[in-house]
Amino acid sequence: MSVKLVGAADLVLTSSTGKPYRPGEIVVAYHGTYGPVSAQWIYSSAAVTVAGAPMYPVIANWLPAGLYDCLADENGAGVLGQELCAGSWLGGVTTVAAYGFVQLTGWNLSAVTTDDSVPALGWVGPSSTDGTWLGATLDALTTDATNTGNTRSGFAPAADGGTSMAVGTILWHSPLSAPPTL
Repeated sequence: MSVKLVGAADLVLTSSTGKPYRPGEIVVAYHGTYGPVSAQWIYSSAAVTVAGAPMYPVIANWLPAGLYDCLADENGAGVLGQELCAGSWLGGVTTVAAYGFVQLTGWNLSAVTTDDSVPALGWVGPSSTDGTWLGATLDALTTDATNTGNTRSGFAPAADGGTSMAVGTILWHSPLSAPPTL
């Protein structure tokens, strides 16, 4: 198996044509400050209005023929929403549909919007508010019926203390993270 190593600067690219990566391709980059990260090249079939937003696979189109289609819309048609989050969008704010990377693993390379609920030493997952991440203690995740195991996307050593978390404050581990593609 080979791993495609790319420069960290490539992870913020967006494209209207899909080039220079294949939809679904997983890459690894080494950031000089935050270390290794992995990301997947996907198609956001609508604009992304919040940088670092949770991205949700459009299940019917989550395959090579469907260009690994995602939405930042938690209630969007065909998405499982909170039940399955691909990762954190790295392409910044977009005004139209575009290809770009979602971060799967490593320290967050994009600041994210939170709902002021991320506790120190807590889990971070997608919320029901588009573009926003929520937090929960490990105990809440194992006992609260509103939080499923699949929503755990990251770990936060420190609390959010407001409605955002800076770059390098969440250790992502997406439920969709997998070995790099060949």
